[in-house]
Parts: sequence; structure tokens; C-alpha cells
Amino acid sequence: MTTKATRERRLSTPWDATLTLTHPIFWPVRIFGQRFARNTRFPSVNEIDESLARQARVRFREQAQVPKRSRHKLPRISYDASILAGEVPTRTGSWHDFMNALVWAAFPTAKRILHELQHEFVAIERASGEPGRRLPAHDAIAVLDEGGVIVISSEPLRDSQTVDDAIESGVARAFVFGHAIYEAIAIGGPWPVVRAVCLEVKDNVEGEALVHASDEALAAYLRSERRPTRPQDLQCISLAVVAALNARFDAIGALRTGA
Repeated sequence: MTTKATRERRLSTPWDATLTLTHPIFWPVRIFGQRFARNTRFPSVNEIDESLARQARVRFREQAQVPKRSRHKLPRISYDASILAGEVPTRTGSWHDFMNALVWAAFPTAKRILHELQHEFVAIERASGEPGRRLPAHDAIAVLDEGGVIVISSEPLRDSQTVDDAIESGVARAFVFGHAIYEAIAIGGPWPVVRAVCLEVKDNVEGEALVHASDEALAAYLRSERRPTRPQDLQCISLAVVAALNARFDAIGALRTGA
């Protein structure tokens, strides 16, 4: 799908308040999606902020409109710097930004650490004189932010087939973290690069407690020397397997992205 077609799809896909309530892959963020169940139109940025800011531990603020010809002049560092100052630039009517807000509410600690890392990487890249060229470690963090899947397992999972087998057998539990995956489901693509991070959560927990424990585990992983230094350090994963595990939803099909 071309960039133009993607932009048109993003603009033309209408609000659907039932999506996060009925699609099984949304279960980690469903409790927050329920807060917008009565909306007949896209929630405004103020509504998103009022509903999610306390759990997300950041404020959601209207993103300033920038003339198209000037966008390339604005450093990415300003976006992450805004977040570190406590505000997430957000657009009304954007599935991408709405899903990002839901993920912030569900995984506030990991999202904060992730943007701290991105802020550091952008500063390093700008200082090198090549601000448009991302470090491999920055690419890995960006892939995780947009297309990340969290896999919880008590056993080492060394390759993509092992990951899929562990999920299908129930040895591992998997769920979506990347907000671009949620957006792709909402608008019918395009799919981001999808990769999995395998984490260990010792307590036998489910539901909201599992999401909270995974948030803390992912944050610890991102703070550690184990964090990825390139996208290939993250495992490929089948979204069809993840969807089937999360309520036998098979409409996505045998999709494997990022392989």
C-alpha cells in the first residue's frame, strides 16, 4: 500500500466504538476502550486526556498543525521531549493516536522508558551530523513501539517457530503492545513490522494484573543490557497465532510480518 493510500485510509475510516470491545486482540487495552463506548464520533483530545491521563501518567495535548513544507525541518527530538515533559502530542480523529493513548494507559511505565530511549537515540543521531539516519538500536525500539508483541514465558524461546509453538501449546501467553498493530486492525492495514519481545513474569496472574506485571517486566527489560540492539534481536511472530489464542479469532489469517 502506498503512502498516499495509507493516508487516505486513515482519514476515511470512521469511528467505531465497538471495535476495542469486541475484537479479541484488544483485550489488554479493552478496559480503557470501554470508556469511549458511548461516543458516536471520535473522542476529542480533551476527552482522551480526561479519560486516560491518570492511568497513563501523562497528559494528552492537541498536536500543533505544521505546514507540510516545514515538517522535515522539525526534529523528532521535540516529540519525545514533549513526552518526557509530561505531554503526548495527539491528533483528533486519528486511529493511530487514539490507539497510542490506550497503550499508554495500559503500559505507562514501559512507554515512558521507551520514549526516554528514543529521546537519547535522537540526540546521539543529531550530534553525529546524520539526524535522518537512525541507529540500529533506535530502529529496534521503534519497531517495538509500533509493532511490538509481548510474549510471557517461563522458558527460553530461541526462534520464531519456538515462539509460535509455545503460544499455541499454552506454554506462553502473547498480546499486542504496538499501537500500529491496533491501528492496522481498525483501518484494515497496512501492517507494521511485527516483532515479539519474550519476557518472564514469575507470578501466575491473569487479566489486568498480567498487563500490569508485563508493563513492569518490559520496562525492566528496556532499562537492562538485554534490550535489543537491532530489530533482528526481536523474534518474528504470527499475529494469527496471537489472535487465535486471544479468543479463537481467525479473521487475520496466516499473517506473518517482519520475517
